[in-house]
Amino acid sequence: MLTCLTATVPESTPTVPEVRFHKDRRYEFIFNRVSWDEADRVCHKKGGYLTIIDDMEEAYFLTNSSELHDTWIGASRKRGHPWYWTHTGEMLNTNVTDNAVDLFANRPQRIGYDCFNLFRDKNNKPLFVDRRCAQRFGFICEEVSEPQPIIELNSFRGRYYLFSSHLATWDDAVATCNRNGSYLAIVDDVEEAKFIVNASRYFHDTWVGGHRTHDGQWEWTHTGQEVPGPNDSRAFLRWINNLIRPNLDCVNIYRDSGNRPYFLERSCQEKHAFVCEEELEKLRLSLLKQCGLRWPHVLAVIGLELSCGQISALLVSYSEHVNPQ
Repeated sequence: MLTCLTATVPESTPTVPEVRFHKDRRYEFIFNRVSWDEADRVCHKKGGYLTIIDDMEEAYFLTNSSELHDTWIGASRKRGHPWYWTHTGEMLNTNVTDNAVDLFANRPQRIGYDCFNLFRDKNNKPLFVDRRCAQRFGFICEEVSEPQPIIELNSFRGRYYLFSSHLATWDDAVATCNRNGSYLAIVDDVEEAKFIVNASRYFHDTWVGGHRTHDGQWEWTHTGQEVPGPNDSRAFLRWINNLIRPNLDCVNIYRDSGNRPYFLERSCQEKHAFVCEEELEKLRLSLLKQCGLRWPHVLAVIGLELSCGQISALLVSYSEHVNPQ
């Protein structure tokens, strides 16, 4: 009698995620094979998103950083609609010209192939391939690379802005700002938007204080003033897309690779950096009275949620990086 023996063949591909860094971004290569939708959910749970590829340099970096030949990335489409990066809503141009970066293995128009995959060919060249979203592949999560928490303060037109790299949901960001006597920032014009993206140079995504109300209108939470939304001719700052994306009810300032600011609607449960805003004079009077601090020290420590004693100890080694006016 013949006995069938089965042997367990060890996986040649590691299952522990690998982490790589490129410029100011952190990439986590995950080898578990899942559908595109599951990959998208996993990345969001980690506080990141399925990776966006901005240029050929980044594409080559990703394809040469792991053993994976097929990897889910963060572009998809709905049937009959254009391809877009899910994290930003920015559309992909598949009709490339000779002067554009062409990563497409084919013109991705196949019916039912609605999710994007980064494929590494035998020559290690990166290619975009359209795949069925239910297929199972490894994937890459992307997020801002930060070796340690960053809290920075800047002033603009008589107000102070506290930039925090702590990743928080929109509601948690609102609560954190309120605990410090401030509020999640209001953006009044293009100049203020440019100031925020230039000051928050470590962050591509920053929560600000706008949200969508129950009747579908956008407003600043702190004042109740209207925020002109997508497709509104009164909008002073471009929204990154004109798609109506349900359940994305909180406002984010997105900085693209050219340091241009955009408004972008996001799920309020996503975790991002955020910026608090407050009047300079009100802030100064509060901490001067409470802790007896000089003005430069006030700007250095606001938002850290420390006692006056802890603040005094911290200032021994903390440089005065903001000059008083």
